[in-house]
Amino acid sequence: MQLKKALGAVALGVTVLTAVPALVVPQMAAAADCYTSCDPWDDPNFVNDPIVVIGHNPPPPSEGWPFPWHGGGGGGASATVAAYGEKFEDKQFCRKNGNPYQERLNVTVQVATGYKVTATLSAEALNALKAAVGAEINTTTTTTHSVDVTLQPGQSFGVFAQYQTVTYSITLPGGQTQLVDVQVPTNTIIDHACS
Repeated sequence: MQLKKALGAVALGVTVLTAVPALVVPQMAAAADCYTSCDPWDDPNFVNDPIVVIGHNPPPPSEGWPFPWHGGGGGGASATVAAYGEKFEDKQFCRKNGNPYQERLNVTVQVATGYKVTATLSAEALNALKAAVGAEINTTTTTTHSVDVTLQPGQSFGVFAQYQTVTYSITLPGGQTQLVDVQVPTNTIIDHACS
């Protein structure tokens, strides 16, 4: 009796899915070792049977960036992220051991970072960009980074601040749009050999 009820429920579910194909867009997701708790009709001999999941894919992670996707300035101007570019490193310190013997390097390095823009912007566009970024533009913040390493002869050591180029689309009240590349610090300091 229980089996007939279960089969009836499955048949009803299939009928509902096939009756409204325009409203339901199934996506396939692999299920590993899920037959005991997720799908009572799953075959235990095929633990990777696909399961139909109704809904949309989740948005990609924002990678913990400290700046928002959207922002705006006074007077109706606004700035939004248009694209993310590659990450790159800005060399802040470099030391090479030119001696024929090892050398200990024990220093505190000043690392200067900030949001950098090379484009010429109107005051209104600059305010919209500052609101979107959440920080001042073309100013620097200095932090310290301690270094304590032993360099072998010919070995080098560098300290780098990591940045990412982010393209913002700035829209002014008249409808004009300007794309601006902003060098955004990722707040990551990297140590490795330098030249």
